[in-house]
Amino acid sequence: MFAYSGWFQTSFVREELVKPERNIPLAVIVSVITVIVGYMLTNVSYYTVLTAADVLVSQAVAVSFARKAFQSLISVIPILVSLSCFGTMNGGIFTFSRTLFVASREGQWPTLFSMIHIQRHTPMPAVLLMFPLVTAMICVGDIYHLLNFFSFSRWLFIGLATLGLIVHRCRYPDILSPFKVSYDSLKSLRNIMLYLFSLALER
Repeated sequence: MFAYSGWFQTSFVREELVKPERNIPLAVIVSVITVIVGYMLTNVSYYTVLTAADVLVSQAVAVSFARKAFQSLISVIPILVSLSCFGTMNGGIFTFSRTLFVASREGQWPTLFSMIHIQRHTPMPAVLLMFPLVTAMICVGDIYHLLNFFSFSRWLFIGLATLGLIVHRCRYPDILSPFKVSYDSLKSLRNIMLYLFSLALER
């Protein structure tokens, strides 16, 4: 599910978007569909070239696929993986620093983190805070525990946020909202989040 987790990050930068009531749903729909189609085609490619036994014993399926299908391009795979990681990291820094910025502006964090760069108009203190936090988390334990903790906490709070939205809609049904989401969609999303949360607990 980590590959699909970027769909909600556009809402973090709502203030910086043009026509957010149109562009946020459009970006979510287009990006999720693109990722689904891309991953489906990728898996079809894997199983076209590799057998099920090859996939099970492979430590890196993409590398095994490239070794059989594109022998001359095998050295490019690490570069593509690095670019993918860089894009994910860039998106995370861009969006989560805005979360700290807004929390500070609302009085939930120190005022320092609500300041922005004079020329670039970016929340520089919030961005700089993320680096020592990430460094500390990496140094504390191994990468697998960090990934499990990250996935566990992310999907837990997404589930809680979805539940909070349902409660808010029930308590204040007359409040005008630019984004209309049906209750069935919210309940389905909540159930998926709780299921992922339970999987993380089992592991």
